[in-house]
Amino acid sequence: MLLLSEVIATSFRGQCYFFQRIPNKDNLILLGDFNARVVADSCSWPNYIGHFGVGKLNENGQRLLELCSYNSLCIFSTFFSTKPHHRVSWTHPRSKHWHQLDFIITRKPMLNHVSLPRSYHSTDCDTDHSLIGRVRLRPWQFYRSELTDHSRINTSRVMKQELREQFSKVIDEAPEKCPTQSAQACWDFIRDAKYKAAIDTSRKRAKKNEDWCEDNIDLLDPAIAAKGRALNEYKRKASAKNLAIYREARNNGKSISRKCAND
Repeated sequence: MLLLSEVIATSFRGQCYFFQRIPNKDNLILLGDFNARVVADSCSWPNYIGHFGVGKLNENGQRLLELCSYNSLCIFSTFFSTKPHHRVSWTHPRSKHWHQLDFIITRKPMLNHVSLPRSYHSTDCDTDHSLIGRVRLRPWQFYRSELTDHSRINTSRVMKQELREQFSKVIDEAPEKCPTQSAQACWDFIRDAKYKAAIDTSRKRAKKNEDWCEDNIDLLDPAIAAKGRALNEYKRKASAKNLAIYREARNNGKSISRKCAND
């Protein structure tokens, strides 16, 4: 693992090689203490810093901006308008002046991945620097063409003898109507005929409701009501008998719930 300070301290050739190894389609985010100060000079560095920098440019800041310019990176911390005390992350122990030394650096198209690059001074990070920003990663969206709707067949109905005979009859009659122009047309006709015959005889398989609680509400309602009555009775009069009744009602409700969820 290469530290950020080592990346800045390396030669220009080493810096370019480090970032060229990262594909453009991958998310690239640099976080940490760069020990660099950058100004809000967006005119000189229009694509790499915003209007909300803090302090005067130092040597490390100059090298950091050159690193960003050569590798198409930008310092997100300077693109967001926040309160002045939310832009700084470190205070000098002697002068007590606040400085902006910690940054979030990434490619500009990833601007919407950063929620709020501000300083959180109340966070205990076991360091004299404040926590910077919140980052949320968004997965890539994949677009696929819509597929032809082929509903699933209810295979449980194939156990009926009359349905199997009906399906066999339709399949035996299909080759008589099969087109002979080409092999592809013949195959498409046989494929569609088989599927249509299966749907006509066995029907579509009904979708199972994922909400098992709603499907079994008639069984769950009495158990929940009995548990509630037992609990109220135990709270009204705490005794060993009422406690045993409540536990029995609770265990019965759990048993019915597990059975409904697993069926």
